[in-house]
Amino acid sequence: MSVEAHLQAALAHVRRAQLSPDAFLRRVSRGDYLYTNAPWYRAMQELQAAENAGQAPVPPPPGAGEPVPRGVGTRCVFFSDVSTFACERFAALGPAYTALLSADLNESGPGGAYYVSDAQLATLRSGGGAVWAWCDGTATPISHARQFASDRKLAGVCSQFETQAEWAATRAAGTVLAIGNPAEFVGTPQLDAMRAAAVGNTLAFIGECLSPDPGYSAQGVNVRSVCFYVDRDAAHGGYCPLAGYGAQPPEQRRVCSVYTGGKMTSADWALYAQWTKP
Repeated sequence: MSVEAHLQAALAHVRRAQLSPDAFLRRVSRGDYLYTNAPWYRAMQELQAAENAGQAPVPPPPGAGEPVPRGVGTRCVFFSDVSTFACERFAALGPAYTALLSADLNESGPGGAYYVSDAQLATLRSGGGAVWAWCDGTATPISHARQFASDRKLAGVCSQFETQAEWAATRAAGTVLAIGNPAEFVGTPQLDAMRAAAVGNTLAFIGECLSPDPGYSAQGVNVRSVCFYVDRDAAHGGYCPLAGYGAQPPEQRRVCSVYTGGKMTSADWALYAQWTKP
């Protein structure tokens, strides 16, 4: 595109903006605002493109991959144990959703607590949604999760970043999707996470919200969605109905992800569909 075309596109985004520049900056500073879809952010991208138009392409920084496709990291359902009931409820959500299956090194095979049968896998796919693998990256190496995804013909792999070691594994493996807690980042890892999520969007983040918290912050990291934990472990209070997260900001609920095991009820699934309907 020409400089003029980029400037016209920027102006079009500005005209669509419903927030003032100051209000936009205040929302960005909260840390949980999905600002990459905001008109002001799109306008800035077009202005940057206008500045670069006609110049030689700038090579990506070392380790940077292709931009993450639109939609990756939103409306994700993370499974631990899997039931046919849950597979059917996921399929009913439709094609805008992603199921993520545990690639646990010890429990994802036949007879394991997280095993998914071929019939269940077919049910998950029957609604048109994508199916990925996920792992913690330490107890279960990302290389194993990639093999698991290849064996089961899954669309991708999501890693976890709940510790600095898991973050290091995520960056070393070059995964395009990661779930965890950006609040754990300090110093260089935090800056690295902010760059990975913002520069070309080469890594999509899903922030963990382990208990209802309307003031949830991703510490300046641009998260694609916030994951609400319905089937929490005992250390975090056990099962929490999805309705318990009803006070979260609307922009979080609209594209939220959920973590589920065997306790997510029909009411939970219905509410999830209501909140996130594209």
